Amino acid sequence: MGGDPGAARRHLPRGGRLAARVPSSPEAHYYRGASLGYRGRDVEALAEFHLAQRLDPNFQVAFFDEFAALWDMGRREEAVEVLQRWVERHPEDSKGFMQLQQARAMLGQGGGAPSPIRAIPPPRLR
Repeated sequence: MGGDPGAARRHLPRGGRLAARVPSSPEAHYYRGASLGYRGRDVEALAEFHLAQRLDPNFQVAFFDEFAALWDMGRREEAVEVLQRWVERHPEDSKGFMQLQQARAMLGQGGGAPSPIRAIPPPRLR
């Protein structure tokens, strides 16, 4: 995962306490997940990202960090599926659409076959 690992480590206790005090806060679970990910506790991080997504299905960064964590773990087809879900629910998100297309292209490189994910139309421009 990108970003500042030192900052994430410093926020882990705060994120954990906040998640315990305000269990309905998607932000608290996201920050706890990000901090756990920076500490190499990937399975726990993914669980926190999933909880943040369930609490707020529009919380983009929880989806993008789940994608990044899965990608870094080598679980790339799963990572692409996360972006696919996001883009299907948010077709107006051109950043998500572009990242999805880039990830799909990367899966097709290096002799590996691209993931059999159905095509989606490009986002509508306003």
